[in-house]
Amino acid sequence: MGGRIVVFAALWVNLVSVVSEAAAGNVACVPSGGKLYVDVSAADYIEVIDLTTRQVVDRITVGQHPHGLALGCRMIAGRAREFLYVTVESTGELVIVDAQRRQVVGRVKVGEVPNQLTLTQDGAIAYVPLRGEAKVAVVELGSEGREPKVLKRIPIGEWPHNSYTGQTTGRIYVTSFKGKKIHVFDPKTHELLFEIDFPGEVRPVALTRDETRAYVAESDFHGFVLADIPARKVIQRVELPPLPPETPEPFLKTYVHGLTLSPDEKELWVTSCAGAAVYAYSLPDLKLLAKVPTGKFPHWFAWEKRADTGETPFDFAQGK
Repeated sequence: MGGRIVVFAALWVNLVSVVSEAAAGNVACVPSGGKLYVDVSAADYIEVIDLTTRQVVDRITVGQHPHGLALGCRMIAGRAREFLYVTVESTGELVIVDAQRRQVVGRVKVGEVPNQLTLTQDGAIAYVPLRGEAKVAVVELGSEGREPKVLKRIPIGEWPHNSYTGQTTGRIYVTSFKGKKIHVFDPKTHELLFEIDFPGEVRPVALTRDETRAYVAESDFHGFVLADIPARKVIQRVELPPLPPETPEPFLKTYVHGLTLSPDEKELWVTSCAGAAVYAYSLPDLKLLAKVPTGKFPHWFAWEKRADTGETPFDFAQGK
């Protein structure tokens, strides 16, 4: 598949040995550096994990309730530098961290309760869903000699939550949890191109590389739905294997959360938060291949770079 998969649990109780003391939130990998970043959403910091030793090597304080992570590059003193961008719910900020020095180097107010951001393909602009405002903030990240600034805040559906950048067109996909939509934007004009409606509350999404399909988790459903993006409609609904009758209702009815496509797009992996397992499905036929038991409330996936081939998976787990 071109990479090893890392599964993170949990929501309120952390069950991953390399993440300590508080709940693991979103995750992001730096392929060139062999590091995994985890926002510790019940605290005020990011943990930095060395993927060779599987040990926490640093903590970066950013503010209470960090939520979203994204990685990108900016030109500083004539050379490219890697930066980690973090949204902080308590302060309404986008925090900029120098990934090499592991230091906060900038902050910009973006709006109320910022959630999972994404960057445009050129790394110049961030789209930040503002769950507390039913808007998405468009943020110019700046470069050498230029400070980041909010360009505009665009009204969308209620509880904007996750955002993604298309690998083919570069379009920006923003979900609204309670709006039950995916909103699709032109990254150059920042104009809304179209929306896709869903029967349930939209949770995390896995987009195919060609942007023809979206695999989507919904609240109160132990499964996922498949949307045809060009047709702008849901075309299939897939239930995971049944849960035991005594299974309690999970927080926010989050029966399924993280989804990810393997780098070769031959498999879809899905978390069963309520069932303490992850499931693998073949693509495009969506045949169940495997169930892998996990700790409580498996929440996220991240693809790790394979040291033997040097291949770098495109897909990182994001959203919440």
